[in-house]
Amino acid sequence: MFELLQRYRNFALISVVVASLSFLLWLFFTGAPTNIGVGKCVAEVNGECVSLSDLRIELMNMESFGIRDTKEAIENLINQFLLYQFGKSLGLRVSDKEVAKVIALDPTFQENGGFSLIKYKTILSRINVKPEDYENYIKRNLLIRKALYLIGNAIYVSSDEVMANLRVQSLRITGRIYFVEKLKRFNYEPKEEEIRKFYEENKSLFFREPKVEVKVWQTDSSDRAMEIYNSLLEGKTPPNGKRYLIPSKELPKELIKVALSLSKENPITFLNLNDKIYVLKFVRVRKGGYKGLEEVRQTIREILREKKRRELLREYALKVKERLKEGKRVRLKYTNVLDEKLLEVAPLLNLRMEDLVDVALSSERVFGPFETNKGYALLLVLSKKIDTGNVKGIREGMRNIKRNSILNRLILLLRKRAKVRVLLNA
Repeated sequence: MFELLQRYRNFALISVVVASLSFLLWLFFTGAPTNIGVGKCVAEVNGECVSLSDLRIELMNMESFGIRDTKEAIENLINQFLLYQFGKSLGLRVSDKEVAKVIALDPTFQENGGFSLIKYKTILSRINVKPEDYENYIKRNLLIRKALYLIGNAIYVSSDEVMANLRVQSLRITGRIYFVEKLKRFNYEPKEEEIRKFYEENKSLFFREPKVEVKVWQTDSSDRAMEIYNSLLEGKTPPNGKRYLIPSKELPKELIKVALSLSKENPITFLNLNDKIYVLKFVRVRKGGYKGLEEVRQTIREILREKKRRELLREYALKVKERLKEGKRVRLKYTNVLDEKLLEVAPLLNLRMEDLVDVALSSERVFGPFETNKGYALLLVLSKKIDTGNVKGIREGMRNIKRNSILNRLILLLRKRAKVRVLLNA
């Protein structure tokens, strides 16, 4: 292929849509992994070899995203080979000329505005990848691109689908949000049997993890730290020590790690951290276990009261909803919604996707109640209008969703039918 590469050495740089990773080679060749050989197979896909060179290039591709996972890289390569073989089965082909053009137009391999064969060979040799392996990698990705392009072109998004999504994504509403957060009277007190029943059915909520109790002395002086340390070794208790239960949010993580390493056999240590010296002494291990009923009685009482309060609030909110549907006035705090996108209003009401669809497509005017942090909320819609300015974007977004869904299903189907052997223990 070298003569083809030379032919393209004077081409001007143009935009080429291809999964070329040569720029990654340039980024990583000085620190590329060298413990992976060349020429052997890390996996076989329907009898076709996934080479160690393929793995090296894929690892560098993933490393650009902060991922260094050999097992995942092999899985990616298997999927690539499946798509490559699928593309070939459709009659798709990639010529040497196409591959050469992509490589020649890559600035990584250029000098003085043109392709440099010497630079190309040098960079690949530094990362222990043969030119033919890299060219096969580019050819495979080009063919996959062609297959994906073919799949993408076959996807159809109907006007009804666009309109349905448009109503959710671009719907603007005017109306009011009513908040149901207070009861006129609330004097509920849980009975003893209710408290006991809740305790027995939800004991896991009241499990106390075992904790290490330590005593910590903090000082800026190394002499003082040594004095404290020696006193502890002599069995004395220096003043100004503070007790902590580990883990503790009050102490740095590094200190917690050291504290957890203490025991009866190794009870004393010190740590220099952020220009301060900490001297630590193991005190005891507080056993874990379930808290007693009396210890958690007040907590259970508050939980049951809140649960009852929300039940009553919901009942009240449903009554308010009926009054709003009948067009009657209600005496509740509300917030006006003036020609705002439904998607922007949704967080105020904690709307789920099914709620969004309901508000967008239903002819009803009152929706809810929706649970909020303080109680419930109701949405009264006075008018709706659709912003049609984003039809093109929504259509393209739906095409992408459909394409990705079809691609995922295709890979699962190909994988199910394929004969795959992983030969490298990642």
